[in-house]
Amino acid sequence: MKPNLIIAVCIVCMAVTAVAAGAAVLPKTAELVPADTVVLLDISDFSKLRGKFEKTPFYKLYKDPSMSAFVENLTGKLQEEMTGGEDSIAGLEGMLDANGLPEGRVAVAIASAADAGPGQEPSFLCVCQWGSNIGRAKENVDKRVVKLIEKGAHRSIEDYRDVNMVTLTTESEPVRVPDLKGGVPEDGNITYKTVQPPPEKEVYCFIDDCLIAGNDVDTVKFAVARIKGAGGSSLAADTDYIAAIGAVGPYHDIDFYVNLKQIIKRVVAEDTSGQARMTISNLGFDGVTGLGCSLGVGATEGSSFIGKAFLRTAGTRKGVLKMLETRTGSVRPPRFIPSSAYSVGFVNLDIRRAYDELVSIIYSFDPAATTSMQGPLPIPDLEGGPLITISLKADLIEYLGSEIVIAQSANKPFMTGAMPSETLIAVSVSNRPALEKTISLIHKRLLVPYNPEPSRELLGHTIYMLGPIGVPVLGGSVPMAEVPVPREAPAAEKMAFTITDTHMVLGTEPAVERAIRTLAGAESEPISSAEWFVAARSAVPSVVGLAAFEDNTASGEILWWMLKQSAKNRRADMGMGPAAAVLAGPDFWNLADFNLLPEFDAVRKYFGSSAFYGITRADGFMFELKSLDKRSK
Repeated sequence: MKPNLIIAVCIVCMAVTAVAAGAAVLPKTAELVPADTVVLLDISDFSKLRGKFEKTPFYKLYKDPSMSAFVENLTGKLQEEMTGGEDSIAGLEGMLDANGLPEGRVAVAIASAADAGPGQEPSFLCVCQWGSNIGRAKENVDKRVVKLIEKGAHRSIEDYRDVNMVTLTTESEPVRVPDLKGGVPEDGNITYKTVQPPPEKEVYCFIDDCLIAGNDVDTVKFAVARIKGAGGSSLAADTDYIAAIGAVGPYHDIDFYVNLKQIIKRVVAEDTSGQARMTISNLGFDGVTGLGCSLGVGATEGSSFIGKAFLRTAGTRKGVLKMLETRTGSVRPPRFIPSSAYSVGFVNLDIRRAYDELVSIIYSFDPAATTSMQGPLPIPDLEGGPLITISLKADLIEYLGSEIVIAQSANKPFMTGAMPSETLIAVSVSNRPALEKTISLIHKRLLVPYNPEPSRELLGHTIYMLGPIGVPVLGGSVPMAEVPVPREAPAAEKMAFTITDTHMVLGTEPAVERAIRTLAGAESEPISSAEWFVAARSAVPSVVGLAAFEDNTASGEILWWMLKQSAKNRRADMGMGPAAAVLAGPDFWNLADFNLLPEFDAVRKYFGSSAFYGITRADGFMFELKSLDKRSK
């Protein structure tokens, strides 16, 4: 070998050795956290995850030139928030900036503090491997430490297993809390007392390129000791953790675990009245042990991500868990779901068994409350006729099948003052004549007096109208005029239902009418003929307990339109749910300017479809979600 080549090889070897020496060799994350950890989020390789994400349509959407105005405006405001905020070491806020991202392990855990008492906050732990960006991370930590010391924090340094562990202690301000030592006074006049909360702590240390931070000294020491080779009881040895995370493989770019048995244990321990234990037992939640989730990015060809979740249970299921047990069956969409639907979901549920279990749950809390569910239920005649009775179970529940279908279709063109989508709900029936007899009787006695056009016939089916003034509930109704209506709220749709040979179908009047025409082949092809649905259905097993499929292009267009429309008034008329709650917050509107979004046609190519399914197993409930990329034509 030539001398210059030998020298080159030596230089490369020394460089590789130097890099390896600066990178901490970490045990599995579950080995770094105590056995009583309640939440664990684990990203095994941040750089690899980032590389995979940059190949997905989501990242391409983010980098599309038409999105630049919106993205630059949003990131600029986020940067201002991160720069001006009071960052914490444990939260890593303000550290994930453009100057460097983590390159290895990133994990966050929440556990019970070593000396945790009733009502005490749990401990927090963060493990972050910065790789070549460790210098920037240390710089940010130093800046944070200076800020805290200037505000009166006390810094102490401890040498623990040859690691400099820094603790920043800040005294908390006294707070006033209710004095309920003797219980709640009968007159409702609660007295207050001033208490001194324990000091706030931020603990951190560096091991090579790895930052370990938290708010509890013992929790951080536990992680350091495990890295240094010490033993101890960790989450990794927990059988429920092993089973739950093992069930959601094989793709583990991101893992998430919730130790439900530990949470339940703490809730019960903190409730001295015993009410929490009774409630948890009656609902059947004492049978859950843990929830394991995983996310694989770009794991398979044609899929941006695959997410899995497994809710692990122990023993004989009861209560809510028993109600949610599904029957396995093939996915066969009803003929009346039109091809124009962009979302359709199926649940194979034993409705009769679920009803019996619901009665048992209510009985365990209040036996008298189940009287109407088990015995005769009086049905008055609002027009003065004689009183009659029916049995909810014998005259209604017994005639229902085991399939629930929910479908959504877009109402195009989108218009202000009208809902952009409509929903159709269907429940399978086992005895149409008997069910229709019961339903028509209830409709005639309770709903007809409020509706000038109670029913009409269409293609051999009776459409029962529920009226435009709200849904009457057993002897009364809520006039729409009494319900507060926000500015520019969509007009109330007339609701209706019909009963076919296979299903009872409920929705808006146009949706129910469209379903009848589709069933008769008079208006639209069924959903089974839609190209996106065929592709999505092929992505799930042939036999499942529940399934849901969505054309993300259509649902994305609806969301896009709603965001742009909402931006005009800086509010979100998006109904209920987490998304609506987030969008309704003032901070969100200060950060995101949806007026800067391009027209949807400019980004339509990035939206594909999704497929979701669930299966009930002897040891729990398994779910899987696949994001499917748009197919090239």
